Amino acid sequence: MHSPIFVSTLWAGVASALTLSPRSVCSTVSFTVSVTAQNGVYSGVPDPSNAEEIVSYVAAIFTGGYTSPVGSQTVSDSFTINGLYCKPLLAKSNKLQLLVHGLTYNKDYWVGLGFGNLYNWHTFANLHGYATLAVDRVGHGSNPQRPDPFNVVQGPVHIETLHQIIDQIRSSTTNPLGRTFDRIGYVGHSYGSFLGVGLAGQHPDDIDALILTGYSSTLNFTAAASFNFVPASALLPERFTEPLGYLTVGRESDRERAFYADAYDHSLPPADYDSQDTASDGEVAGMPTLFQPAVGFKKPVLVVTGVNDVLLCGQPLATCQSILEASSQLFPDAVHFESTAVPFTGHDLNLHYSAPATFERVNFFLDHYL
Repeated sequence: MHSPIFVSTLWAGVASALTLSPRSVCSTVSFTVSVTAQNGVYSGVPDPSNAEEIVSYVAAIFTGGYTSPVGSQTVSDSFTINGLYCKPLLAKSNKLQLLVHGLTYNKDYWVGLGFGNLYNWHTFANLHGYATLAVDRVGHGSNPQRPDPFNVVQGPVHIETLHQIIDQIRSSTTNPLGRTFDRIGYVGHSYGSFLGVGLAGQHPDDIDALILTGYSSTLNFTAAASFNFVPASALLPERFTEPLGYLTVGRESDRERAFYADAYDHSLPPADYDSQDTASDGEVAGMPTLFQPAVGFKKPVLVVTGVNDVLLCGQPLATCQSILEASSQLFPDAVHFESTAVPFTGHDLNLHYSAPATFERVNFFLDHYL
């Protein structure tokens, strides 16, 4: 078995560079976006005031009870989206990485939950000359609004929100970053990757490279069913006041089993559990609709997923590699497609000892294609 000591030693030079080299200047930013999106309408919708119905509805989706939308509804609203913007001391001209988190996380995922530069995506990317922007998706993180979790907080609203943010970044120097970027690489994790595929399909000119981490075109719904989602406000009322449709993982052991594997610091999962964010029942209901081909997206695509990711890949290495390579079918028009299976690593790539290897793989790709 590959030991944590070996992985740490292998990347000691990278970690040392992250610790000792000048890196970046970071600041919090806020975008205001006006969004109009076509969200899904679903049958059998749970009573928003009945926690048991909500939990049963979400559990049924992960155990084969998913049904396609029976229609659509227009959602129009304005949202405040908070982010962390980091500028490198030695910048690559006009190149930005947009970082989008997964379910039950927020933008703090990209700083490694505060566990140091070994796990900090911003630090590594900034050291390599890229500016980075990690955003909290609608309804999550430090954003002030908690919209209707079922009818509003769905994939289409997220995609349109990201489209509006990108438009501001490209077109106006009065945007919260104070400058424009004409080369944007989208980097998603898990559900953030699913949204990236949707964005690439609906707005193919928004981004210049698509990076999907913790992703494949095959989701293991059986593994996902083990999450034991519960209303966040019922589990942790001291932290959450959101409506019942904002869910979180009820047991630390379930979260560790789903997100971590093999070579990782075992002090991370308890801190991860204590700081976890939410997933909305609307996000879960619409998740299967995001596995659609990004027809018309003609830019390069990279998929990076852990071999031990029980949700989206799986051992042995050859099996995981085949799963990731098959994901190319969702990008029929991509100018270039690559995939990498990271050994001894679970779903949360940023939170394993192999994190610097993941960071290096992505930034090497962007050096060539962004």
